[in-house]
Amino acid sequence: MFNRRISFLLVLSFCFLFGMATKAEVENVKEEAESEITTTESDKGYKIEVSGDSDKQGETKEIKFVSPEGKVVKTLEKYWYKRNVSEAKGKWITEVDHVAGVAENKNAVLLWKGKYSTDYDPRGVEGPHGKKHEYTVELLNKNGETAFKKDFKAYPHGELTMPFWETGISEDGSTFFVFYEDSLGLFHIEIYNATGKKLAEAEHSDKFYGGMRMQISPDGKIFGAKIYKKGAGKYLFFLDVEIGETKMVKAEGEVNGKKWSVSHSLIEDKKIHLSGGWHYIDRAQSAVTSFGKLPKDLSTLFGDKK
Repeated sequence: MFNRRISFLLVLSFCFLFGMATKAEVENVKEEAESEITTTESDKGYKIEVSGDSDKQGETKEIKFVSPEGKVVKTLEKYWYKRNVSEAKGKWITEVDHVAGVAENKNAVLLWKGKYSTDYDPRGVEGPHGKKHEYTVELLNKNGETAFKKDFKAYPHGELTMPFWETGISEDGSTFFVFYEDSLGLFHIEIYNATGKKLAEAEHSDKFYGGMRMQISPDGKIFGAKIYKKGAGKYLFFLDVEIGETKMVKAEGEVNGKKWSVSHSLIEDKKIHLSGGWHYIDRAQSAVTSFGKLPKDLSTLFGDKK
């Protein structure tokens, strides 16, 4: 801790001496330094252990929070989706527990609990259920303590394949997102850091695809998803977490009778990997671009059409 405080003072001294720091920049340095001291001291020596090495649906695992002395201070069941349905006075109450993700470097666990009611037994019935879903999102750090906890409400309006609620955590555990549909049918994306501070947010009216098509980059600097614009087809939607800017580009198209389409995955430093390309080319096609250099026409990244 002493060394980090010395480093912080040296950074401030350098900035003031050379006139290179604005007040906002100084506050940024101070906030980051203090945040680092707090989180590293509270987590020091603790670790997260996860049994098993796959994420098959229905598979039961254990997540253990282990102290520096090797004592297990907290244990969670790692489940894909755990649901309990109970009936009372003509209403069915459904409660859901879900461990949404464990950071790749095992420094944080994201989980949520959900609850909704229906006038019928929802078991075995496909499609979104209930008019309002209540969720509590929680982020646990390495010592099993709660670093973030917040309640959300989501309202399903669309088809089963289009999500109204989703969460995800970056591989480095620094950032996580909460996605939900509100009562008016608008979709919200909120990005938080590991201390629970909101970093960015956006809202959109078009339907989003879920699963791997909605993700946050390994370093938490960019959020990406595939959306469907009614009457216009599929698009890719991106949110730059650091500056709060959004971009949307078409994910499919046709030029002179030649069709193309792309899917995306996110890399560090705001880079975007695209796969797909021209349908008439009988080989795998891919390209890498970045949020700042994202072209309006993604087909131009896959060479000239014949």
